[in-house]
Order: sequence, then structure tokens, then C-alpha cells
Amino acid sequence: MPIDIDAFMKATDSAIMRNLMAEHLPRQLGLHTRIGDLWITRVIPRRQGGFSIQYNLKIDMVKNDEPEVRIFYGHLLGPNEKYPLYSRSMSRAFIIDELRLTVPIFPFDPKLENLPEFFDEKSATVKLKKSAANSDKKNAGFRLKKISVLGYRLERRCVLLYEIESEPDIENRKFVMKITREGRKENSWNKLKKLEAGGFDAKSPDELTVPHVIFVDEGEGSCYMEFVDSPSLHDLIGQADFEKGCAAAGRLLRKLHRSEIKNSGVYTRENEIRNLEEKFLIAGEIFPEWGAKLNMAFDMLASKSRSASDDFDTCPVHRDFYDKQVLYSESRATLLDCEGMTGGDAALDIGNFLAHLKLRAMQSPENGSALASAATAFEENYGYNKFEMGGRVGWWQAASAIRLACLYSLRPRWRNLPPHLLDEAIRSLAKAK
Repeated sequence: MPIDIDAFMKATDSAIMRNLMAEHLPRQLGLHTRIGDLWITRVIPRRQGGFSIQYNLKIDMVKNDEPEVRIFYGHLLGPNEKYPLYSRSMSRAFIIDELRLTVPIFPFDPKLENLPEFFDEKSATVKLKKSAANSDKKNAGFRLKKISVLGYRLERRCVLLYEIESEPDIENRKFVMKITREGRKENSWNKLKKLEAGGFDAKSPDELTVPHVIFVDEGEGSCYMEFVDSPSLHDLIGQADFEKGCAAAGRLLRKLHRSEIKNSGVYTRENEIRNLEEKFLIAGEIFPEWGAKLNMAFDMLASKSRSASDDFDTCPVHRDFYDKQVLYSESRATLLDCEGMTGGDAALDIGNFLAHLKLRAMQSPENGSALASAATAFEENYGYNKFEMGGRVGWWQAASAIRLACLYSLRPRWRNLPPHLLDEAIRSLAKAK
């Protein structure tokens, strides 16, 4: 797969991109716009050698008292890709021709066509009242105070926080609105509803839950749901509650794996090998200084996969279980983002979670000891038999470490981490079966 490495390096250079954004953005946002800080939080490989790059910008609109942080996703085209049609519309996007980078002007998204309506106060209020009127929240008398972004992936999904004032007591309340592209609906809220019905509801006596789905509008591709006001485990790193939160995560994952939720399909080691090969190994071409180690780790992973036994019971697996997907408070542990849930080996989720804790220790060495203790608390509260599962967990932990090495190499701040993550993968594979 061809890659324009020079364009990639420039498009992921914060200083270069700040200057380019300062040159282009005022044409779209107004001549009095000033661009402050710019930082790159996510870089995702796409097919045909392209990339999605998330730029967070601090923007001063002059008329506002405080600068605001805005999200822009750039689509860095692969060498053989054509510019999308929308990119030629000045109101929808701008192009940085020297990089072949097209940047949609959020909230425009080419695959989430109704997203701007959820940002317009008038139309968003109508949608929210419709959701409230068709749900168990019969009081639809409220004023929409604020709309903010909780999460966004170009052409895939956007998660918004709506803050409202209710009448007549002017009670402040918050709700989440999730919008997904056509064809991904079954992979989001319907799986949450299955989990709620299967014992993960907010009133569950074990306090192991998912967010409550209030109302789904299939025609809009949107879901109106409970806002769980708890920090994620990632937010708790370095704090006293982190170990207790990881212990709760172990119990939460065990409950998921032992549930009787029906899923279509099974995610296998072969699927994981193919996913790595098709989407992530290109990182080694961009950074050849550690590409040989990447290839060695991947070859070991594939070799172990071919010789492995599939002697395990298929169960529901989350497939993206890590510290940012679990919210924790003393009264509740909540599992997020279940659209990837399918059938598979329980070791997949355990290995992925442990690989992320290893990553966090590399990112914040001062918390290394606390992270190791939290990993032990997670394992003990999950209660898996290391004699029976340890080799399988080691394989999936290695697969996650390889994927993380590739992903974090693409993020400018963490380009020192891949060799260490690959060393971790090789150590895990030494124990894998």
C-alpha cells in the first residue's frame, strides 16, 4: 500500500499544522478568528494509504470572552485517492493542497449528514423534546442550555452532551445524544439495550451497569441516553480510587463474559492477524528504525496463532475493553461503547485491558507501581485461572501491544513508545500458547 511519508510527517507536525490552520481557517470561521494552540490526539490509518487525523485547536473568535477548543478531523489522502466531492465546497471543508489534506468544517461530516442539526439549538431542542415525549421522560418542558462534544470519529459517530434546564423547578440535567452513520446502528444502542435487559441496568444490585438507553430514533440514526456522571478509570490514574476501579472492572468483565447475551459472529485470532496486517503494519514503513522489531513480533504472533488450540468456550466479548471504557464511582461501575461486542475468547478482553495498563505505565512511569497493583486487583476480581487461560491471555495481550505500538507511533507525542510496546509483546508471546 503506497504512503506519502513526507506528507504524513508534515500533517502530524503540530507546529506546521498550526501555521497552516491559521492560514486557512479564518476564511471559513471569520476574519477575526485567531488560532492558538494545536495538538494532535488521534491518527487512524485508512484504506488506500490515507489517514484520519484529529486536530484539537484552541480558537479565539475575538467576540467571545474565552477561547474555545474545537475539533477538526483531517483526511490525509492516500497517493492514489481522489479528493472527495464535498471538499470543494468552501462552507463544508478546506483543502491544503501541498499535503493533499482535506479538512471538513465540523459539524459537517460527509457520512453523518444530519449532524449539524444536532448542533443547532432550535432543531436540537425539537429533537430532544421528541425523544423525551416518546420515552419514559414524559416532561418535555425544558430549555436547552449547552451542547458540547464528548467524542467524535470522522464518518463514524459523534457523542454529544446536552445540558438542559427543566421546568418548572429549573433542575439542571444532562443527557447524551449519540449519532452514528447508516449501517452501524445495530452495533451501538441495540447492544446496550440487550445488556440492560440481561442484568446490566442501573438498578442492578451488584452495581455493574451500562448507561440507560432512553429513546432510539432509527430514522435519525440517533440515541438519547443517560449521562453517567463518573470519571473513567483513565481519569483516575494516580488517584486513590484507581485500584478499586480496576477491581470493579474485573468484576464487570467477568459478568459480561458469563452473561447469556446472544451475539452474531465470533472474533478469532485469524481475524486479529488480518486486522493488524491490513490496517496497522504500515506504521513500520513510516518508521523503519523499529520496523524490523515490528515484523519480528508480528511473525511470532502469527506463528503462535497457527499452533494454538481453540479449546475454549465462546462467550460475549467487548473487543475494546480498556481503561477509558469503564466509568467508576463508589456506587456504580459502568461499561461504555459496546458496538464491537461479539462472540469470542474471554482472553481477548483480559489481554487488551492488561496491555493498556502496561501502556499507561510507559506514559506515566511515576504511577508504575500503582498500575501494577491495579492490574493484580483486576485479575483477582475477574478470577481467571492463569494455568488454563494464561497462555491465551498472553497471546491477546501481545496482539494488543502490537496494535498499540502502531497506533501510538502515529501520534507525535508518543513516538518513543513503540519499541517498548513491542518488547512487551515479545515477552507476552514467550508465555503464550
